[in-house]
Amino acid sequence: HAATNATPELISQFGLSYHVDWPTDGKLCKAHLHHFLIYLNRLLPETLYLWLMEFQKRNAPHFHIFLTSLPDNQVWDKLAEKWSQITNGTPEQTRHHGSEIGENWIPWSMGDAKYLCKYIDKSNQKTIPPGYNNFGRFWGNSRGLVPKPETMAIDELEKLSFTDTTTGEIYGGKTTIIRWLGRLAEKQTKG
Repeated sequence: HAATNATPELISQFGLSYHVDWPTDGKLCKAHLHHFLIYLNRLLPETLYLWLMEFQKRNAPHFHIFLTSLPDNQVWDKLAEKWSQITNGTPEQTRHHGSEIGENWIPWSMGDAKYLCKYIDKSNQKTIPPGYNNFGRFWGNSRGLVPKPETMAIDELEKLSFTDTTTGEIYGGKTTIIRWLGRLAEKQTKG
């Protein structure tokens, strides 16, 4: 829901990998991610994001960050330096995450979110390896990624009605919406 209804659209992906050493405690992993996202927010305050976590074949936790802004080499290198600093990385790790190699922050089209369905289906990458703990959720997003639903007064619902020119049947409007909400309430309360 967050991926397909993001406003503005998620248009790039940034990967965060651990290189030599990585935590087996999810709380520390999420603390690393949290510090990175705080820095991202300071650097690009208008950018919204969705993050996903998985385990690589070597059991290292790995994050995909989907962003509402396109890659920018100067920002990219700052983000790479920050991730390396947070995770006690090496200059090689910084280089790997930076714009020099050019594969870590890529333009991305979320489209109809088929990728996320495929991602969620990769159960082998969601299985927490033995000896690892406290991993919790495998995804999250920034506040405001999905706009709040529009609200309107009940009397304004008539604006949403239309008439089928072939059958003359009226669809939408206050009466129809109240009927739908009543049916929903009946199902939820079992009558």
